[in-house]
Amino acid sequence: MTLVKTAVISTLLTLIMSSVVIAESQPLMEAALKSLEKAKWELERASNDKGVHKIAAIINIDQAIKATRKGIRYDNKH
Repeated sequence: MTLVKTAVISTLLTLIMSSVVIAESQPLMEAALKSLEKAKWELERASNDKGVHKIAAIINIDQAIKATRKGIRYDNKH
């Protein structure tokens, strides 16, 4: 009985460990993400005398942040 329990536990641990994804370090992508977030923070605090260009820049940065995060997630899965 003990041998069966040990085999079951060993099999379960193997399955659990094989499903764990170890994220690869991505210092350049992380740095880019921080730069984008800082740029957005600065734009949000800039004066509003830029016409629609400030808003457009913030929208573009939001899209870039999303794309960068997706790229990081994609790389971590593959």
